[in-house]
Amino acid sequence: MPTKPTGDEDALHCNRLLQGLPSALHAALRSVTELVVLSAGSMLGAGAREANSVYFPLRALAVLLHTDDQGSSSQTGIVGSDGMIGLTGWFGRQHSEKALVLAGGLALRFDADQLQRLFDESAPLRRVLMGYSAELTMQAAQMALCGRHHSPERQLCSLLLLLFERGAGEDLSMTHELAARMIGVRRETISQAAMRLQQQGYIRCSRGHFRILDRDGLEKVSCGCHRSAPLRPHGLFTG
Repeated sequence: MPTKPTGDEDALHCNRLLQGLPSALHAALRSVTELVVLSAGSMLGAGAREANSVYFPLRALAVLLHTDDQGSSSQTGIVGSDGMIGLTGWFGRQHSEKALVLAGGLALRFDADQLQRLFDESAPLRRVLMGYSAELTMQAAQMALCGRHHSPERQLCSLLLLLFERGAGEDLSMTHELAARMIGVRRETISQAAMRLQQQGYIRCSRGHFRILDRDGLEKVSCGCHRSAPLRPHGLFTG
């Protein structure tokens, strides 16, 4: 569960979706948001409170997971300070998507109803969030294509680069089991792929951790799908 941080700050400028919005809208957003700490390993969207909350990460990173009725899951998106968590539920639809926090840190939490009210009243906010909805849909489509046509080893390279570029850092807390769930393969397949990458000197693996040693090497081996979801430039979709 998210916890309240100590200290206070005007954090709206730390999320790329929110930072370019008009100052008057910032004031309205500030009045209905709460600064929280997302703990690594926590699952958002699993409880009643979380299903009615929307998060804008500031210094946190989460993977969106879609789970079927048999318990199998795969990633549909990666969200850092360039996005928001809870978009599907905020649209008011029944869903089985949850967000697993990979790198803990600060986030802004909104009540979904309060954000909906501001969305209805503000054209700039509508442009930002509808634009992000399209981006997230494209990201999910790219991940589906990647999973069908690219080898697990190349997918793992792209996944590590995608997480690194969104703020996870060179040392990422992630088990082989979780990496396998995100890519949609067996854990043994990921372990074998990670061993080959480690033997080539691109990464170092230990229990529950991946460490990037050679980013350029990973880039050469990767399938390149991480480049299809670039970090948002300042001011995109604002107006």
